[in-house]
Amino acid sequence: MKKSTLFAKLPDYVATPDGMTIDKDGNLILACPNYGDQSMPGCILKIDKNKNIEKWFDVQVHEETGLASPMGIAFGLDGDLYICDNQG
Repeated sequence: MKKSTLFAKLPDYVATPDGMTIDKDGNLILACPNYGDQSMPGCILKIDKNKNIEKWFDVQVHEETGLASPMGIAFGLDGDLYICDNQG
């Protein structure tokens, strides 16, 4: 039986990772709603094949709730990234 290993250590600006998808270049795209520390903005990360991690962008907060909680994500057939923003 193969022993499990840590895939990647996420940066300090990520408290809660959630949904993920793969882009056309093979990068892992990770949604981070950051429920564990809501002083951190919800963001989207890009992790390349060499496990280099970069913040792709912070998700814009909803003007009525002041929240951004990106969870499920997927690329559409049009190539655009679709984000499920859980407003609770």
